[in-house]
Amino acid sequence: MNQHTEPTAPQEQPSVRESARRRASALTAPGGMLDRRRRELAAGLDDTRPA
Repeated sequence: MNQHTEPTAPQEQPSVRESARRRASALTAPGGMLDRRRRELAAGLDDTRPA
């Protein structure tokens, strides 16, 4: 059986700037790695403050 398939266009890759923006957004979003680290540091500082 001969099936004809249409050629597909290559998927466009996001630009370097767009990729960096997406990664930065994911890191700094609530619950992201940097947000979690910030909360850990803030909690640690709260524990060391005199009452």
